[in-house]
Amino acid sequence: GFELEADGSHKMKFLHGYRLDMLGTYSLDQESAQLILDQCEVLIKKLRISNETDDFFGDWATHNLVYSFEYKLIINIDLEGFLTYHPMPEWADIDVVEDWLNGVISQLQSSISGAK
Repeated sequence: GFELEADGSHKMKFLHGYRLDMLGTYSLDQESAQLILDQCEVLIKKLRISNETDDFFGDWATHNLVYSFEYKLIINIDLEGFLTYHPMPEWADIDVVEDWLNGVISQLQSSISGAK
């Protein structure tokens, strides 16, 4: 849950997890890396569907995405981005976001193959 203030500031529950833009700084075991990789693929599919139905908005840069240990999902923690990026700017359209997430997937694949 979250609390949104009139000035746009907000509070939300702390999520224990990994920020996707910082995966290289964590010591990921093979199982964790695979779980995150799988969720990246799920997220890409869901974002593509949202884009096809004209319901794609928010700031999906990887520094706003956290893989939650508790929920086993990738969560966008940037509430303000859902208010600001509607419609999406061209520099962050679905193809750009997918490229960012594919970069994370490539990093995770390297981590998994290196751990074998």
